[in-house]
Amino acid sequence: MILKIANGNLILPNGVKRANLYVKDGFISEISTKDKKFDRLIDATNSFVFPGLIDAHTHLSLQQGEYHTAGDFQKSAALAASQGITSVIDYLPQDTEEIPVNGAFVNYSFHKVITTPVNYKYIKGYVAKGITSFKIFTTYSKNGWMLNDGQIRDLMLHVKRAGAILEVHCENDGMVKENLRHMPPVIENLSKIREPLCELEAVNRMCFLAMNTGVHLHIVHTTLPASWTIINNYRKKGAKITWETCPQYLFLHDMLLERNDNYLYTFAPPLRDKDAMTTMRALVLKGKADIITTDHCAFTKDQKLSSKDISRIPMGLPSIGFSFRLILELFDNPKNFNKAAALLSLNPAKLFGIKKRGALKRGFHADIAIIKEISSRPIELPSLSLSGANPYSHVNSRWRVINTIVNGEIAWQAGDLKHLAGHFLKRAI
Repeated sequence: MILKIANGNLILPNGVKRANLYVKDGFISEISTKDKKFDRLIDATNSFVFPGLIDAHTHLSLQQGEYHTAGDFQKSAALAASQGITSVIDYLPQDTEEIPVNGAFVNYSFHKVITTPVNYKYIKGYVAKGITSFKIFTTYSKNGWMLNDGQIRDLMLHVKRAGAILEVHCENDGMVKENLRHMPPVIENLSKIREPLCELEAVNRMCFLAMNTGVHLHIVHTTLPASWTIINNYRKKGAKITWETCPQYLFLHDMLLERNDNYLYTFAPPLRDKDAMTTMRALVLKGKADIITTDHCAFTKDQKLSSKDISRIPMGLPSIGFSFRLILELFDNPKNFNKAAALLSLNPAKLFGIKKRGALKRGFHADIAIIKEISSRPIELPSLSLSGANPYSHVNSRWRVINTIVNGEIAWQAGDLKHLAGHFLKRAI
């Protein structure tokens, strides 16, 4: 059966082109301005046709202390599909061999989290399974997640030998602990307790170790322009370092921690000031970021309000439901949408070894998102929201996802879920 997506504005790597796109047997078979035979039609007139988004940093089903994120993996994947996301890379905890996924609306893979005790031997085994990236922390010693510098150095060497990527959450644990000794652990102090220097010191230290071990280092959820400066300086010296940022650091700022609903903004690394937010936006628009992810980690209002102590509040926010619409607002002009698509689709595919995805090209898997412009309004809570939380309600958006196609099958159409077409992505190095 041949699916025709007719008359759409296709977001191609080199720009926007009005054309028809044909899908056959799960792959893009043709992009043409000519009419060809088809069995099924989606009219994309006045719509924009994107490569399906690849969100390379999600926590769809996470146990954080006594709390579990809102919903399960399948329901969270359904939410992702409703927002134009066709693939996610989630996280396998240290003590988990695999997460059973009994059908998913999107494709999925995992990064393997490495905490203590460190087991270097299984790295090659995971790479052989198609899990080619690993994650560590320079903080959360209280939870047993943090590795010391010696362990990190040795792990970098093992990951380098395996040809894999090492992700790192960069915050200085000692600084956070010391700040907690001098400040009440309340939400209003979150950005002061986990201050910018905590991130900058850890970024510099991890980049130094990466340069001297030769590992490919990927720094997750970067919040500060000064972090990019550090990364860029090490890149100039030959270090292989990539970085991501997230919508929360491009649209939200630390003054929101003074609001009555400040529980919505409890996550780490925390929000920064308006100047940092504005400069991060400029860096993204200038093409300095490698990818944009969500770090989606959704908890309900009741879970967030369970304590006033930030050491007990479950950390995270629900960004999957908003990310695509927010980034389109950031790039604003459809002439620049190919740049947004690079950050959201093509670059994540290249970085994490996801073959033949991330672009609208003949022979690529048919992972596609179709969006339509509507009147500008405060960004709406997605209909499939699991947490009921909207941390972006003060931001306007004029875009809506109409269709999401995964592996050539319609996963989301006109407000309804359709096919469970996702599958595990075995990633290459």
